[in-house]
Amino acid sequence: MKNIHIVAGRLGKDAETRQVGENTVTSFSVATDDNYKDKNGNWVENTDWINITVWNPSQTVKSLSKGDLIIAEGKVKTRQYEDANGVKKYSTSTVCKSVRKLNKDEEAAF
Repeated sequence: MKNIHIVAGRLGKDAETRQVGENTVTSFSVATDDNYKDKNGNWVENTDWINITVWNPSQTVKSLSKGDLIIAEGKVKTRQYEDANGVKKYSTSTVCKSVRKLNKDEEAAF
């Protein structure tokens, strides 16, 4: 089985880029919406936030900003760490190899 995750959505805030050793990493969160009708026939909108990480990103990825519509492909990774109090925590993100900002014509399709 392959671990392939494709995400299409809008950035919740500007992309943040930082140095990690000799590598550059950019991270941002993407809002994805799921609309459905509840048992009473009312429309319900559910928004999920997906954390995206891109290692050694292009300048285009580094310059993404809040509201940009993107499509990204990568794999889901969960890492474990301990907080300052020694409590185990988990963080899940999509580590992407490919991120593309959609243009106005492509946005209309969504």
